[in-house]
Amino acid sequence: LTLRGHTRKVTTLLVHLNVVISGGADREVRLWQMDPGQKAFACTHTVTDSMPGNITKLHVLEGQLYVGGMNGIAVVNLADLKVTKLLPPTKCVADMLEFQGHIIAAYQEGSLRIFDAQGTLKTETKPLAAGPVLCLGGLESGPRVLCGHAGGQVSTI
Repeated sequence: LTLRGHTRKVTTLLVHLNVVISGGADREVRLWQMDPGQKAFACTHTVTDSMPGNITKLHVLEGQLYVGGMNGIAVVNLADLKVTKLLPPTKCVADMLEFQGHIIAAYQEGSLRIFDAQGTLKTETKPLAAGPVLCLGGLESGPRVLCGHAGGQVSTI
């Protein structure tokens, strides 16, 4: 079973309510649904307007699809698939993590920003001392956010 549609590499996948959402280096987000008659996935929608460059991460929060890319974050309303906001800064998004109804965005150069479900900036940090961030993880207690760094370190926030 192959899902054909992206013209460049697929860099991120997400499943939300039985819909496969893919993002790629072609600056597209595609939504795929299973066609039971064909027993195959079909691309039902493609989002290309106002995408933040090559897509690096996807996350759904409260009816909004957060699309992280090489040039920041676009917020897409899942009801009509229209971009409702472009969130600064225009930096490469390394990862996104949901925490208590908020999105924590980590940028490759090491800074973090926290946005509420409407995309309003709540707080931000300067680049972390450990350097470029590659990934985020969450914990139930203690320091809540783990940051994986390009130099091999893991820092906590």
